[in-house]
Amino acid sequence: MQMKNLLRLMGALTLTTVATTSVVACGDQTAKQDIKDVKVDDLKTAVDSEKTFGDLNTNKEITDAVAAAIKKTTKLDVSVGTDFTLTNDKKKEDKQVAGEVKFTVTAQGDKILGTFTFTDTLTVAKQDIKDVKVDDLKTAVDSEKTFGDLNTNKEITDAVAAAIKKTTKLDVSVGTDFTLTNDKKKEDKQVAGEVKFTVTAQGDKILGTFTFTDTLTVAKQDIKDVKVDDLKTAVDSEKTFGDLNTNKEITDAVAAAIKKTTKLDVSVGTDFTLTNDKKKEDKQVAGEVKFTVTAQGDKILGTFTFTDTIE
Repeated sequence: MQMKNLLRLMGALTLTTVATTSVVACGDQTAKQDIKDVKVDDLKTAVDSEKTFGDLNTNKEITDAVAAAIKKTTKLDVSVGTDFTLTNDKKKEDKQVAGEVKFTVTAQGDKILGTFTFTDTLTVAKQDIKDVKVDDLKTAVDSEKTFGDLNTNKEITDAVAAAIKKTTKLDVSVGTDFTLTNDKKKEDKQVAGEVKFTVTAQGDKILGTFTFTDTLTVAKQDIKDVKVDDLKTAVDSEKTFGDLNTNKEITDAVAAAIKKTTKLDVSVGTDFTLTNDKKKEDKQVAGEVKFTVTAQGDKILGTFTFTDTIE
């Protein structure tokens, strides 16, 4: 009888032990999550030319992005070193340069398993263009085109690109790295005057904005073909031949002849000067005087001659 009771007790203890062990074992088993389908977007990490490609494997920006991507897929909080390692396809001792780097993420520890890869394009840190200066280009007015057309005018965009390069040492181009706008209605036809431009950075090389002013000017007209008829100016024996160069009758006739050819309003002193072939201090006497008209200023260029018979 005692033997039977002892056997029953031993059987009960055995069942209890097995059941308990099974519960503990089940409690310890948590299925690892596979990371093969995890995706990491191109982070476009800034190059640090003082550091190596090996340093990228512990770069906090990169490892945090990897951990966040793993959590998005697996719902698990993970960390580099404990749950995964990072390697890349470059020589770990080489200094960083711009370009694509292929990373491999390898799981370790008790939470995750497997591997995945992603690419990070290392980029040069953007340069701020706020201090760039562009001189007044004095662009010639094109009355057939609009103020909007100025934003893609090659003379202007090339000057902007050159000014940016002078400050940043970077080769840039309109459309890819910067845009140009101005303070005029884009549909209005161009006329002479100041135009304020705004340059706005875009893309991966530069950042910020700056402004500059370009004074649109009327393209200079050549006066070489201007003709002035013989004016037959009256002699003034009290005045000199030099005085003829500012004689209102003569200078007005010259201005009118220039306007007839160029359609431009001009004035002596501002737009042209007048000289003649006589000694300027000599008193006027009757006879032919040969005048030379020389352009100056922003409207006209060149020279022409005419003869006035002083009577």
